[in-house]
Amino acid sequence: MSNQFYNDLAWGGLTHWTKKDSNGNIIKDSFGKPITEKTKWFKSAFPNSSDRKRVHNTIVIELTKKDTDGITKSQKGRNAGC
Repeated sequence: MSNQFYNDLAWGGLTHWTKKDSNGNIIKDSFGKPITEKTKWFKSAFPNSSDRKRVHNTIVIELTKKDTDGITKSQKGRNAGC
């Protein structure tokens, strides 16, 4: 695999965080799902939105076999069975 692939995966868990209100409570949408937003570190490290999309897609594809648009994609790595 390329260095870019591993660097993208290293951002797993650091790309987004849950939005919180002024009291520290997690903000949820009308379905009860937590609302997330990109972290300031992620936006700072990847100012170009297409780079952020690539990183996020790499992570999501390896976890779910689908990209962020829900399109089925092949994983590059092997499933660890976790």
